Amino acid sequence: MTDSRGWPSLLGGTLPPATGRTERARLREAARAESAQARSEAALARVEERAVQRQVETEARERARQERAQAETAVLGLRASQLGIDTGVKLTTGRRRRTGKQEPGTGRHEERDTSSFKTVVEPDRIRAFAGRGVSVAGIAAAFGVSEAEVEAALDYREGDDG
Repeated sequence: MTDSRGWPSLLGGTLPPATGRTERARLREAARAESAQARSEAALARVEERAVQRQVETEARERARQERAQAETAVLGLRASQLGIDTGVKLTTGRRRRTGKQEPGTGRHEERDTSSFKTVVEPDRIRAFAGRGVSVAGIAAAFGVSEAEVEAALDYREGDDG
């Protein structure tokens, strides 16, 4: 209930319509939306600009890397000619050469053949592996002995403790 002027009465009622307030609210909402759109566009522009900068920096680093590689190759070729090394052989530096066979002039070692090396089979080593949880079959395969020999070494230890 309202009085004659449209104000709420003491016993309850509604507020008079505030036409000015709703218009201001619409204007504020529109301004907020416009500001959010502007911020979004500015952020997108910054992201795209940064992507372009990263691409330019990447290309510059790649050019510098290629120039260093060419200079290094020229230096290696000059050294090879001074030392009388055959330039038909691929020349690399040790830090870049990781694996593979030895090539003349590189100073790298070939993989060693360890097939003739003999494994030392001691009861203490067998017990150490067993203590780490390795199976009897695994220990026998690693040492190249029969499972009976491994069990004998382990039984000896158990009998020795009692």
